[in-house]
Amino acid sequence: MATLADAAPPKVTYDGRDYSRGAVKTPPEELALTVHGYTTGGAEILDTDEPGTATLIWVGDGDTNWIYGLVGGP
Repeated sequence: MATLADAAPPKVTYDGRDYSRGAVKTPPEELALTVHGYTTGGAEILDTDEPGTATLIWVGDGDTNWIYGLVGGP
């Protein structure tokens, strides 16, 4: 029996860096997040368009958003 991938897995690799899942959290509207990719489970990886390494990103599946923190520092 096959299992589906978790939309918000415990760890996400984005832009060559690892991020670990934190709490369910709605991102502030002023961040103007855009979709920068998808998890293996199909959830959107959201980040700003600011240059540099993001220390926080969000993952959303349409109903819920999770905040992810950079592992190891910038």
